[in-house]
Amino acid sequence: METNATIPNPSGGYGSQQAGSDSRDWLQSASGLARDFLIDVLGSLIGIIFIIAVCALVITSGTCFLNAYGQGAQYNEPTFGILLTRQVDTFHAWILFIVAYVLGGIFHRLDPKRPDRKSLELTLRWLTNEELTSSPVQCDGALPESWRWKLMFPYYWVRDRISMLPKSALGRMNAAKIASLPGAHFPYSHMGKYLKSRELDHLEKLIPWANRTNWGADSNRRGCSKMFINKLKIRMQWVAPRKCSEVIRNEAHVRMMSSVWYAAKAVFSLTIVSLLPVLAAVWRLHSGGKSIYDALTSHDLVVYGAVASFVYISALWLKWHVESRFHYQRVKEVVYVLETAYCMKNSMDQKKILD
Repeated sequence: METNATIPNPSGGYGSQQAGSDSRDWLQSASGLARDFLIDVLGSLIGIIFIIAVCALVITSGTCFLNAYGQGAQYNEPTFGILLTRQVDTFHAWILFIVAYVLGGIFHRLDPKRPDRKSLELTLRWLTNEELTSSPVQCDGALPESWRWKLMFPYYWVRDRISMLPKSALGRMNAAKIASLPGAHFPYSHMGKYLKSRELDHLEKLIPWANRTNWGADSNRRGCSKMFINKLKIRMQWVAPRKCSEVIRNEAHVRMMSSVWYAAKAVFSLTIVSLLPVLAAVWRLHSGGKSIYDALTSHDLVVYGAVASFVYISALWLKWHVESRFHYQRVKEVVYVLETAYCMKNSMDQKKILD
């Protein structure tokens, strides 16, 4: 029958039936829609959390500023917080949700290269020179020298001593230098050595850049290696979308963690900006006859200090938590892509999927 005839697929192997092809197309469309929906929901959630933190900082710092400059008891008028509460209704809530959705989408689509580099610095600084030989990122030759590293040396030295870093470890300065190399970007210059040290020789043979040196000599090499992983993802989605759930989940986790990192960085900047009206309020209260202590311990400033401290510490914790796991998650993504492609090649007769 016609429906039992085999048809060639784009990867070079042979698919099953025409009905199976239609079912595969349906699965690809459904999984794509579900993935896009989940990504949008997660992005909007991150945007909502960011908007809540911004509103908390704006309300408390605005209350300090406007009440200090006479909107409060001096003119017997409602305070800034009461005025803002009266303006919030369903329409404004929807506006805030739309803004949160847009901001979440922006955070979601920012390049994960920056959080990956920070996470790599955090990971490498605890390694010794012997342990570095099995890392997915290594340095072929001498580490780069520049005025920036020499200028930051006392800073890195103090932080290493505070964190009780062993003297045999690379340290923050060397880790930052290695993380700034061209081969430190996904999917990493020495991924082959990393796989071999984990006794994953069958995966090391799959990647074309496993035995290359002088990673930075070819400006297109990094882009080609990243495109190799992306092409594998596309082919695996086409051949067997049901087998790619873990690959999709890892990619979604990477994007979500990257969004959280960028949102936390933005909260840091907004916390510093929110200090400006608070300092103006302190100056106003002090010039009005209050001492610095009384101005700093006024009710509005105490509330702002509590809210700003909670927001800042929460953002700091989120940022550190992402940096402590982000690089591992990206390495895990490469391993899962290669292993899935290897299994498809050997168990599903897709010999050309790795061409």
